[in-house]
Amino acid sequence: MNCGGGGLLAAASVAFKALIGPHVPVNEGIFSPLTVECPAGTVFTAKAPSALSIYFQGIAVAADLIWRALAEAAPDRLPAGHYLDAGIVIVAGPSDGPGGMFIMNEPNPGGWGAAHDCDGQRGLVAIHGGHTLNIPVEVLEQRYPIQINQYALDTSPGGSGEWRGGEGVIREYAVKTDWAMIASLGNNRKDAPWPVAGGEPGTRTRCEVVRVDGTVEVHHESTRIDLRRGDIARLITGKGGGWGRPADRDPARVAADIRDGFVRTCEPAASHP
Repeated sequence: MNCGGGGLLAAASVAFKALIGPHVPVNEGIFSPLTVECPAGTVFTAKAPSALSIYFQGIAVAADLIWRALAEAAPDRLPAGHYLDAGIVIVAGPSDGPGGMFIMNEPNPGGWGAAHDCDGQRGLVAIHGGHTLNIPVEVLEQRYPIQINQYALDTSPGGSGEWRGGEGVIREYAVKTDWAMIASLGNNRKDAPWPVAGGEPGTRTRCEVVRVDGTVEVHHESTRIDLRRGDIARLITGKGGGWGRPADRDPARVAADIRDGFVRTCEPAASHP
């Protein structure tokens, strides 16, 4: 997850602009007051021969560190933490096509943190993934021996607050071959997205594997998993952190949350008034 000094500057620029003027058109003058100082030889200032193939994860972590420090001082200007995870899924296995193998690689969106005046965005790409694409299910299934059984918002508890963190997504993969390998790569799978001003943390990204015999494995770390025909791999991306105390949420919004299926009436009372 090393990134170079240029990546660190990009991360700092994102956080800086979010603080001073997120809706102001970008121009060179905006960043002229910004200076980035970081010792050489760190994961944020890596140089050859250090590995940099997953540089984008380091950029995301750097941006989140700066964002979190500033959010504590300016909670009315920056939202809570987001899922901070490219949600990358790689599936590979035997194929009848050229080379005798297939490989599918895609990112997945997740939940962003709530702000002082709005809920977090649902199912949005991470802070370092604005250039990534959401592959339509129909395209993926046509090109690869993969079936997507479910693609939905994750409405499990997490990220409660006066303003709620945005929901992550659930994407279920089943392979149509006798064997395949799936790998899930990402950040922030040990710590949930952080809240602001008394909100509740979001949820961690995880990969659940439902075996054909019904057993379930839960993986939070980036890992390689072997799949057999009939197994299901379910990626669940994280939910953003909440802003403000859950008890302060407008009752009308709580009623709408329940009506729309984003909050369950059986959730703990602390999660909503």
